Amino acid sequence: MIAGFRFQPLTSLDVVVTRPDGSVVTGDGTETPGWNSLVTDESGAFSHQYQTVWRGKGGWTVNVYDAADTQHTVVLATTTFFTSGP
Repeated sequence: MIAGFRFQPLTSLDVVVTRPDGSVVTGDGTETPGWNSLVTDESGAFSHQYQTVWRGKGGWTVNVYDAADTQHTVVLATTTFFTSGP
């Protein structure tokens, strides 16, 4: 799960997850290139169930952008995590 808080209430965000191989796919488990867009709740929080079929090792990066920033130039939040493989 990817979650965040302290964003503006009812704001559209893009959640971009970059996998260890540099690819970016949606979190619905289909491996479709792209990212997920969502809207924060009334308190400025969100949660997203990101599904992956990735089984390799490496570092992942999650960046959150205002959806109005279509070029994704200003990162609102970021985190990284690592997987150790199968």
